[in-house]
Amino acid sequence: MQIQTWIRSPKYDLGFIIAPSFFVIFLLFFFPENWLWSNEMPNWAWFVLVLLIDVSHVYSSLYRTYFDKKALQKHAKLFILTPLFVVLIAGSVHLISNELFWRLAAYLAVFHFIRQQYGFLKLYTRSEGIQKVDIWMIYISTVFPVLYWHFSEPRNFVWFTANDFYFFPNQTIAESLKYIIWLLTGIYYVYVLIDFIKNRTLNLPKMLLILSTQLTWYFGIVYFNGDMAFTMLNVVAHGIPYMALVYATEQKKKDKKSGFWKLLFSNFGALIFVGILFLLAYFEEGFWNGLVWHEYDEYFSFFPTIDLTDNLWLSITIAILSMPQLTHYILDGYIWKRDF
Repeated sequence: MQIQTWIRSPKYDLGFIIAPSFFVIFLLFFFPENWLWSNEMPNWAWFVLVLLIDVSHVYSSLYRTYFDKKALQKHAKLFILTPLFVVLIAGSVHLISNELFWRLAAYLAVFHFIRQQYGFLKLYTRSEGIQKVDIWMIYISTVFPVLYWHFSEPRNFVWFTANDFYFFPNQTIAESLKYIIWLLTGIYYVYVLIDFIKNRTLNLPKMLLILSTQLTWYFGIVYFNGDMAFTMLNVVAHGIPYMALVYATEQKKKDKKSGFWKLLFSNFGALIFVGILFLLAYFEEGFWNGLVWHEYDEYFSFFPTIDLTDNLWLSITIAILSMPQLTHYILDGYIWKRDF
């Protein structure tokens, strides 16, 4: 049995990076059937899952970028130009087509979510080197369910908005993809078993990561057909591990920080860490609700409510409001590199 490569510690990784996926899968089987197989999701669930986890995790990358003085000085051009570029492109695309904007945003989000699993795989194999068979399994576990979504009958959930993906309904292809997932997964675990028998080594965090990825993407997209199930598996399995990774990474540098930032990454600073994220997420969603969606007024009574009928102003508003998320997608491709 080889030495396990944990990111921070077995207890921390299992609790905040690995366990969320398994916990949600377990929890879903106790939920009402109509939440798991329909487009019904109570407003409180949206508040907890989307606002407190999904939107909040977007802002956690601020701690590695704009809130990090050293990183800000070193990558000032990247940090300044990226959000400006995002607003310009996003506003222009939305002005051309609302549908095109959300479609591009959805595919960018899918790419980001998939690459996060690959990123965690690299972290958990950094002592032994990443193997191609594991890379293939991560991509099979994520890409194939998304392909199934494209070819299956209409699902009771969306990524951002209705029809933000291209759809080619073909149940024969969809069912074939399901069997291919099972077949390739089975072959992979036969390979893992043979390798274990031969070498007597098993990278436990890597295997748990791959298994959690397989379960969350398959159950969230293929097995269940409900907005609640998809949102819980999609958001919790992505957002909580990301925030935990940021916190663990920045905490390692706490001795180089001073004042408030040193306190933030002390053993007692986690609540402040997430509290700041929650506050930023609440303000963003308050403006989304008041200016664009108008769906959750009970949570945002202090925010102005305006119906933007002019397409130019609507495009500018959506570009600005989507800037944090789109910037997060782009910068996330840089902030985990070794030389960052």
